[in-house]
Amino acid sequence: MEDWKIKISVLWLFDELGFLACMIMRIFEPSVLEQFLLTGEIEGMKIGPEILLLFAIRLLVPLVMAFLTLTLRDSMNR
Repeated sequence: MEDWKIKISVLWLFDELGFLACMIMRIFEPSVLEQFLLTGEIEGMKIGPEILLLFAIRLLVPLVMAFLTLTLRDSMNR
C-alpha cells in the first residue's frame, strides 16, 4: 500500500476526531447541557430529526472517505 494513501486516511480520521472532541466539549458545558435537557434547544436552535441527520452525515463522511482512500485504485482516487 502506498504511503500517501495512509497519510490521507489518517488526515480524514483526525478530522473526525477533532469534530467529535469539539462536539463533546461543547455539549458538556454546564449551561448548554442544562438548556438542551430542559428545552431541547442549543443556542436557540431546536434539535430535531433534521439536525440529527446532518450530524450523522457529518460523522460518517470522514470515516467513509478514509476507507475509500485506502481501498480505491489510484485512478479512482483522483
